[in-house]
Amino acid sequence: MLGAIFLTASRERLGDHGFSPDPGRVERARGGLVLYHYTRPEHLNAIMVSGLIARRPVVGAEELPELRGSYQADGLLEPLPRGLGESPYFGDLDLEMLRMVSDLLLRLELPVHFPGLYLADFAHPLECVHHERHGRAPLGLGYDCRTRHQAI
Repeated sequence: MLGAIFLTASRERLGDHGFSPDPGRVERARGGLVLYHYTRPEHLNAIMVSGLIARRPVVGAEELPELRGSYQADGLLEPLPRGLGESPYFGDLDLEMLRMVSDLLLRLELPVHFPGLYLADFAHPLECVHHERHGRAPLGLGYDCRTRHQAI
């Protein structure tokens, strides 16, 4: 199963395994990295008071010691990635998912050495969403999509 590589090793990229990457780029600010997070207006006050809190445990952390005890939050490297809605694998599923869960865009500047910052491609969870809706997983990563646990 190709997906096992992404569940057990950090620094692996889909592009390194023959998949076409999105045409976007990483934005830098003040020597750091810019991350965009979509949320709902009713969550803004809590975010402004407490910060953006990652609440979901990182999947696969039991295989990657550096991720044990870590939590994840969703974000994008661009406000509207150029490939959004035009994926050669998922069509416009990524845009549809974004419209379902968010109304408000936050721009976050993180230092390069921000503790515990790891990035994962949104294609992993889209693999299972696409499977649920269309009966096939376009990337063929072999994730168990019954719970989406492996792909999140």
